Amino acid sequence: MTLEKGSKIGRYEIRSLLGAGGMGEVYLAFDTKLERNVALKLLTKSDNKEHLARFKQEAKAIIALNHPHILTVYEFGQHENQHFIVTEYLQGKTLRETLKEDSISLADAVEIGVQIANALSSAHGAGIIHRDIKPENIMILPDGYIKVLDFGLAKMTGAYNQPAQKPEDSTASLLQTKAGMIMGTVNYMSPEQIRGKDIDERTDIWSLGVVLFEIIGKTRPFDGDSIGEVIAAVLEHQTPLLSNFNPKISEEVEETIYKALQKNKLKRYQTAHDFAADLKKAKIGIESGKWLISADTLRQNQLNLAESDSVGTAKPDPQNLPDKKKETLTNPNLESNLNTQIIKQNRLGWIVMIFLIFLFAGTGFYLFSGNDQIAVKKDWKTKRLTTNGNVINAAISPDGKFIAYIQEEEGNQSLWLKQVSETAGRELTKPSSKNYSKLTFSPDGNTIYFVVFEKTPFGTLYRIPFLGESPQKILENVDSNITFSPDGKRFAFIRSITKEGVDQILTAKIDGSDKKVLAERKKPLFYTINTREGLAWSNDGKTIAAAAGQQTADGENMSVIEIDAETGEEKVLSEQQWARVGKIIWTKDGKNLYLTAADHDTNLYQIVLLNKDSGKVEKITNELSDYLNISLSENDDTMLSVVKSDISNTFLASLENPQQAVQIAKGNHDGRNGLKFMPDGKILYVSLESGNNDIWKMDADGKNRIQLSFDKAADEYPTVSPDGKFVIFVSNRTGVPHIWRMNADGSQPIQLTDRGGESFPTVTPDAESVIFSSRTPNQPMLLWKVPIGGGQIIPKTSEQTHWASVSPDGKLIACLTLLEQENNVIKLAIVSAENGKLIKTFDSVGSIASPNFPPVLRWTHDSRNIAYISTVQGVSNIMLQPVDSDKTRRLTDFSSDRIFSFDLSNDGAQIVFARGTSRNEIILFEDFSG
Repeated sequence: MTLEKGSKIGRYEIRSLLGAGGMGEVYLAFDTKLERNVALKLLTKSDNKEHLARFKQEAKAIIALNHPHILTVYEFGQHENQHFIVTEYLQGKTLRETLKEDSISLADAVEIGVQIANALSSAHGAGIIHRDIKPENIMILPDGYIKVLDFGLAKMTGAYNQPAQKPEDSTASLLQTKAGMIMGTVNYMSPEQIRGKDIDERTDIWSLGVVLFEIIGKTRPFDGDSIGEVIAAVLEHQTPLLSNFNPKISEEVEETIYKALQKNKLKRYQTAHDFAADLKKAKIGIESGKWLISADTLRQNQLNLAESDSVGTAKPDPQNLPDKKKETLTNPNLESNLNTQIIKQNRLGWIVMIFLIFLFAGTGFYLFSGNDQIAVKKDWKTKRLTTNGNVINAAISPDGKFIAYIQEEEGNQSLWLKQVSETAGRELTKPSSKNYSKLTFSPDGNTIYFVVFEKTPFGTLYRIPFLGESPQKILENVDSNITFSPDGKRFAFIRSITKEGVDQILTAKIDGSDKKVLAERKKPLFYTINTREGLAWSNDGKTIAAAAGQQTADGENMSVIEIDAETGEEKVLSEQQWARVGKIIWTKDGKNLYLTAADHDTNLYQIVLLNKDSGKVEKITNELSDYLNISLSENDDTMLSVVKSDISNTFLASLENPQQAVQIAKGNHDGRNGLKFMPDGKILYVSLESGNNDIWKMDADGKNRIQLSFDKAADEYPTVSPDGKFVIFVSNRTGVPHIWRMNADGSQPIQLTDRGGESFPTVTPDAESVIFSSRTPNQPMLLWKVPIGGGQIIPKTSEQTHWASVSPDGKLIACLTLLEQENNVIKLAIVSAENGKLIKTFDSVGSIASPNFPPVLRWTHDSRNIAYISTVQGVSNIMLQPVDSDKTRRLTDFSSDRIFSFDLSNDGAQIVFARGTSRNEIILFEDFSG
């Protein structure tokens, strides 16, 4: 009997009937105690033992889980002989409904797979096998987020603290139940599940593979007019090529799904985590356009490879190959495996070729003649050596055969070594919370040097033998990479003496003894900034090239200098000025230098070639990726780089439920370098859509996108006056960053500051002043104030403070401060808006901000909480820090991806955030020398 509106089950008031099935009814209800909408699933026939057992099984399974992509259960109970489950209330459509109504893009299909696989990985880790993954049990929310439903058939394994079920208790019994239930399930059952054999998490992997095949191919891989025909198809028929049904599929996706549908579960993905990881890689390829390949090309390549003597990654014995070919004609499973191997063998060549085309599209190559020749070879080869996206730093050995690299997993870093020709690496140090960086091979290639940063901003130099013994501590207070003299007897490095505002270049023996100061810069001059990789000892041993900069009234600029290795005398190598200079390396002949440098307009590191004698500069790359570091083999024929790529999408959500966000912008790094609500509800954001970092405006639903700034320089970090008249932002259109103001429609841009290096403005609630960060020579970073109409600039704080945000009531300023008395620990802080005095500090949860991105601080509309981005183990969430408490609470609960920027609406009702992925991969340039 259907419950009436207004009736109650315990504290739950019935609002409406959402649906009904064979086991029970689902209602929209209101939790009168916690004042929230919930879904209440009521078992209508409590005397049915089978239904009751399944009902309890579902509650037991889901209550054991806590994952953002799994339906959350609040309560399982009984009311007047009626059993019920209370869950979160979801507004969305099942995947089955979506497939009937809408077309799902390839990228969205893969993203659905990633989210389901992550949910399954969590369930499997808790010892729970779902056993009924199908489109009916997958809910798609309006923001694109996935929820896995219905654990009524779940199997509890030993990991759940339950005795493992017998094979006869598995899905084989389902084949003897009602036909109506089977037709909705058997198409997605794994072969072992149908046969009634013991099952594990790999059966869920199979089912997800079938679901993804159906989404992308718009048909099931195994089908029939009866249950028997479907079972026969699953057990006996070869898995069809997905590209037969969708010619536009990427090769990477086809291979991944094909592996999930291996009938021998030993050849299938062994964990849902691995399945999700490969799906993520495929999605990156789809969004970048690097791996799209037509079905016709794929089939032709398979045919060519089948006719060759190479199958898979290992070359088989030619004498055995004909027999193996014959066997595939009569053995469908072997043929399936062969096809998978062919796809895998063929992938690398296409990835390399297409990535190379993409990498250098639009890049200029130049040839000069005479003594100032810069020869950039056009036909080098490019390889991507990693696919996990978690490489922090890397270096190639002098002979070009080995790579040392640092990778990060779940917030911990470790040092690895691999051969260039091999896929797998060897771990040299155990994962640790320490930060590893500045990798350098010794000149003989037998030792790896690296710098470790732990708790303080000052590094410690270690070395580890090539064969991987325990690391040996060499020297403390090493703040840069080291670079060796040609004879390998000494090395040079940078040391920063922060309190004195001094940067020094020192040399030392390879055991760290006999330290000598070669050169020194006092602020406003400096050597170090950001990467601290810019040192290179010339091959003739006479000079050391260094990245060097100067703070002026126009801000910070960097160039490349040459320092005499005996006298310390400096010589400028180029008049070119950059916002940042990273790694520097000499060519073998000593005529040119390669470096990574970032222009003021894009602020992205690119590879640059600098001629020592003429000072001429040519860009090797010109893209929307960061080349974080480079290294070169001793023959100049192989270069290695770590390339960082960010994918950012913009979402809007209610502050009450930020998990159910709606995507309003996609691509072009939208929002990554700034997001801000306007008083009228529109959203300011920074986009690269025009080729530059420019400021745009859009409606809250992502429509009516209007470009507001058009200068060729970078315009970033916009904010808006409370009356909505002005947009305040940071621009380097004069050559260095300053604070600018323009009207809300983008007209009449006016420069407000001229100190140089100003950043991160915030407007006071009375709309009269702009608070911003700036650092003067020989002084720490402070907060400053300038009238919004322009005028005198005055200091706001006297202690080191940065990244300000003024509270809505105008009384407080949130910022970050560096506490020297606590070993230079950065803390969240509150200062008085009246006198700039420090009032209180807080410890942050995780690291503040997304790694390599500036912190973003926002106030809730009642001025009682500070919101900030916290990143823990590579995953970002937004935290709320109450001003009157030390306890921090989580606003979002994401289990993947990073948040780059965000803002809260003035009325406290909404949140907008830019969220996505940040991947670092190792790229190898072969045949590189001219």
